[in-house]
Amino acid sequence: MISEISNKIEANRFLMALRRFFMSKLCVGIQLFIAMIIVVLRNDGTLFGEKVNNMPIVYGIAFFAILDSIILIACDNIIATTPAFLFISVISIKCYNSFSTFIKFWWLAIPFAIGMIFHFVVYKKEFKLEKGRLFLPYTLVAVAVTLGGLGKVSFKEFFQGTFLFYTIGLGFGMVAIYVLLSSCIHTSNDYSLRMRISYMMMTVGILCSFMVFHQYLMYFDIVKEEFRIIYMQWRNNVSTFLMLAMPFAFYVSTKAKKHKYFYLGLVEYAAIMLSGSRGGAMFGSIEIALCLIVLVYTDKKNRAHNLAVISLAAILVCTFARTAYRFFLPTINRFLEGDSIREDNIRRALADFKSNPVFGRGFGRTEIEQVGYIKKKMAVNWYHSSPFQIIGSFGILGVGTFLYQFYARFKFLFEHTTHFNLSVFISFIGLTMMSTVNPGEFCPIPYGFMIAMFFVICEKCNNATKRQNGNETEENLINIQF
Repeated sequence: MISEISNKIEANRFLMALRRFFMSKLCVGIQLFIAMIIVVLRNDGTLFGEKVNNMPIVYGIAFFAILDSIILIACDNIIATTPAFLFISVISIKCYNSFSTFIKFWWLAIPFAIGMIFHFVVYKKEFKLEKGRLFLPYTLVAVAVTLGGLGKVSFKEFFQGTFLFYTIGLGFGMVAIYVLLSSCIHTSNDYSLRMRISYMMMTVGILCSFMVFHQYLMYFDIVKEEFRIIYMQWRNNVSTFLMLAMPFAFYVSTKAKKHKYFYLGLVEYAAIMLSGSRGGAMFGSIEIALCLIVLVYTDKKNRAHNLAVISLAAILVCTFARTAYRFFLPTINRFLEGDSIREDNIRRALADFKSNPVFGRGFGRTEIEQVGYIKKKMAVNWYHSSPFQIIGSFGILGVGTFLYQFYARFKFLFEHTTHFNLSVFISFIGLTMMSTVNPGEFCPIPYGFMIAMFFVICEKCNNATKRQNGNETEENLINIQF
């Protein structure tokens, strides 16, 4: 009966046309356009008796969630759901501390669950259970996360909703996500999986850049009168997404007739700088340097042009250095003033480690309001720095397992040093750097999910033949022996 449903869908011209549309670049472009419109619309309203800012974004997130539910039913390829998921993740960063708003849309889980069940039951032939190369490091990290706070966290705290969400989400939940992605994502004879995900990440970069430039357009009077960067509460998140996306623009620019995307990478870097994020400015500059080094090395055809543009950009920066200094002075001052809140968090992490060296304190401490942050719903014991989060929350066990996971990821990517794998490595390093000053990958959705997806795609492409990679092949750029 189940196979009959699948056969009937494949025999239906309308449903097959809809499937092709959901898998097309046109559909991704339309979704990007809709996300941009949602960002531009501004209207505060009331939802279930509660005042809500950015109502268009709230309804936009609901729209994309319903869209993904439909795609799960219509498409046998789960990769088609990725753009809507990414756009939800990006536009939601403008809804600060909005758990109480979004929890009212719990009912959206029902159509999504129906879509998931339908997808994995009807299209089960597309599901081939695979653990993936990184199953062991993910599992070891899950053990450390689950045991975090052992001896310090009470039974009641462990089963408290928020604590349990992050423990599962960063632990065995992430193992399940990794295995699920490994089992669902496959290369295709019809398209290049590398290029497909790269285009999707470029739309993320376009949307994030648009959000930053739109913010400047809205507050242009302030820029004109005071000549300074604009404050954005979501600056760190938008910079993180841009750093995840930027390497893919440079990667696509090396393909035939795609060199124009080189300039998209430069625009994304400009957006990072204009966001006002200190971490983005520092780590984004390191990341773009890595991107340009790889680009100049790999793209021999456009090497002279790229070097000319890079040189011109460097000359312009030097020429207008004093003007740029004035414009970015607020960010520079924040660099020079330091951050007493983060310093307090570091001291707290070290104290928590000393109190329980083997397993740390877990996510159980709730007195985060004492270190300068306003306590928010669905917030746990954050140190706002992944190294100190590992030390304070998971102790020696966590340090060992997370270091092993980083080594395993590094080794995996550099066993096949294709240009795409290097782009994924730079994207991953960008998130890792940002995670030293923000929760970063300790947010299982979307950052942990995205990184797991990147590594799965790399593994699938590494193992596929030229024909299975959409008739595309990539050579190893560097031979490294482990």
